[in-house]
Amino acid sequence: GQWPWPRWRLAALGDRILAAEPLALAIDILFAEPDRLSPEQVAARMPGLTPSARAALYALPSNDEKLGEALARGRVTVAVGGTSGEGAAPASFRTPTRLIGPDPSDRVTSFPARISSQDVIRNAARGEGIVNVPPERDNIVRRVPAIARIGEGQAYVPLLALDALRHAEGAPAFEVLAARRGVRAVRIGGFQIPTLPDGRVWPRLSLPNDHRFLSAAEAFRSDDLRSRLAGRIVILGSTASALGDFHATAVSPRMAGPEIQAQVIEAGLAGELLKRPPRVHLVEAIILAVAALLIALFLPYRRPLAAVGLLIAATGVVLVAGFAAYLSFGLLIDTLTPIAASALVFGQMLTAQL
Repeated sequence: GQWPWPRWRLAALGDRILAAEPLALAIDILFAEPDRLSPEQVAARMPGLTPSARAALYALPSNDEKLGEALARGRVTVAVGGTSGEGAAPASFRTPTRLIGPDPSDRVTSFPARISSQDVIRNAARGEGIVNVPPERDNIVRRVPAIARIGEGQAYVPLLALDALRHAEGAPAFEVLAARRGVRAVRIGGFQIPTLPDGRVWPRLSLPNDHRFLSAAEAFRSDDLRSRLAGRIVILGSTASALGDFHATAVSPRMAGPEIQAQVIEAGLAGELLKRPPRVHLVEAIILAVAALLIALFLPYRRPLAAVGLLIAATGVVLVAGFAAYLSFGLLIDTLTPIAASALVFGQMLTAQL
């Protein structure tokens, strides 16, 4: 679809942002079609133009060329969208990626085709990053792909926000560190960000925060934009409801896609990515088995009130331990399943006793 602004205005906005010397600019907008407000597009569609007026419009540079010229002036990464439609991705993307270790392609999020911006725009940028944030089965976004595979050749493409971090670090390539069980981390210059085996990261999302945002209108009006943007990573995207780039997350029913991208950068730099180790389900199974055995063998069922009190105390201990693991180490451990199973064992034992 079409962005509602003509791209010469976005080019002017890009010039304003890049003049403020940010570390990097990531554009969370797809420019998949030629700008319908570009001079040559207007000339082709507007009836009644005189031959001289039509020729004058065709002689002007296109809006896409103007945007490309603006983006070429800085460290810019543009969006690419993975899609299930038909069509091959380009042989290579603007961001160089390097795989270190065994190929984890059978685990990584993949898309058979892509939607990219116009060539004059993507070729002016220094990188491309994926903007898909696929939800879980309950349609809530919790995990975000740090790396994905797109197209027939299944080329690796980083997340848009992380490619912007690559520009900020001055890293020549985006590195994927893999092991036998899948992806273990991505490396961006001096930063190494651990991932899940499928290449996704699990940021500890915070509530939406207006202080993260700067309106385009304010960017045009401000006389001191440098103080707001210098030395920062800037993500240019949409928060207009009609454009639909909003997602339900674990902390908010409505969060803008650019803010999710920003929070991935924040969590990666601050070391606030959540972890669920590959064998944590074994730990959970052991907790369940031990809890069930203790409840079955040692609760004083001849004194029901005491038994209920001890069950509540044990449940509290398990919950506190789970929250402590989350708050202190970013570990995600399922404590509700052992608690529910223990309650079932307790009910069975108490029923048999009575």
